[in-house]
Amino acid sequence: MPSLDALTEYARLAVEDHIEQIRETSVSQQEIADSIRQLAYDTVIGNGGHESQASIIADYMRTQF
Repeated sequence: MPSLDALTEYARLAVEDHIEQIRETSVSQQEIADSIRQLAYDTVIGNGGHESQASIIADYMRTQF
């Protein structure tokens, strides 16, 4: 199982790859934050993380962008 640090890095890279695309849409800040959180969550799960890890990392990523 990947470490929490590795999972966080996977999520950060995924979000950074899509951040401009997400921000260019004409949606509210809340929707942007929710999109970032969902992308980070899906990335952590997709890389072998547990739901609890995914929730923590996704919430963190949401505050970073």
